[in-house]
Amino acid sequence: MSDEQRKNTDDQRTIAEWVSLGITVLLASVIGTVIALWVTSSNDPVRFRIAVGEGRFEEGQYYLPFSIVNDSNRTAAQVAVEGRAGVDDKEETATTVFSYIASQEKAEGVLVFSEVKEATNVKVRVVSFQRP
Repeated sequence: MSDEQRKNTDDQRTIAEWVSLGITVLLASVIGTVIALWVTSSNDPVRFRIAVGEGRFEEGQYYLPFSIVNDSNRTAAQVAVEGRAGVDDKEETATTVFSYIASQEKAEGVLVFSEVKEATNVKVRVVSFQRP
């Protein structure tokens, strides 16, 4: 075999080796990423934090703004929030649903009450959610 033929064979082998090495590295990184995600996946429960704003009475309805934060590392879907507001012995319930609240995301909403003109006793809580 001549020197030129040997050089061409070595070049071709080198290119094939580099392609093979690249595929091996890519495959190893994909497998490593899958394993890392599997090991670090969280089974922590979804936790919400709710802050109630100052309500206002307008046009015969009481509007109560609030914000909700998903403090967990999991997304929650169909998050149902219930508010109870009342004065003395009169209490009313209002609800709203968020399509989803991602991990560490903040969402804002307003609960609307039609029977209560002002609320001194307000309770807002998450009633239910789904795990997507």
